[in-house]
Amino acid sequence: MPRLPLGPYTCEEGLLYWEIPLTKGMVARVSDEDVERVAQYNWYASRESRGTKWYAIRREWAGGKRVKIRMHRFVMDMPPGMVDDMVVDHVDHDSLDNRRHKLEIITQEENMKRSQGWKKKGQKVEEPCL
Repeated sequence: MPRLPLGPYTCEEGLLYWEIPLTKGMVARVSDEDVERVAQYNWYASRESRGTKWYAIRREWAGGKRVKIRMHRFVMDMPPGMVDDMVVDHVDHDSLDNRRHKLEIITQEENMKRSQGWKKKGQKVEEPCL
């Protein structure tokens, strides 16, 4: 049984959002229009991206294989393998913030450029509060 979402809350832009409970005491944020669809599933916190970021993940069977579904791709309707050179980028670099206005579909090349620019600015990826 999926864990119930927390909220609604209002963000600085005046938009409603919800928090989806994950494992490890973490939460992921989703837009009001996505909460019903996202809340149907159990999501867990997974440390990825070379151990520097946490993502909201779930698993399901597809084509006889167990595949990983990342919440940010699910929200933006980009299932695994749909478009090889396109990715969903977290605009504010918060990998647990999956609100639509904080996500953008871009090319992998653009994502790499943004990532390099982020690192050059001396920004450090912070651990989420537990």
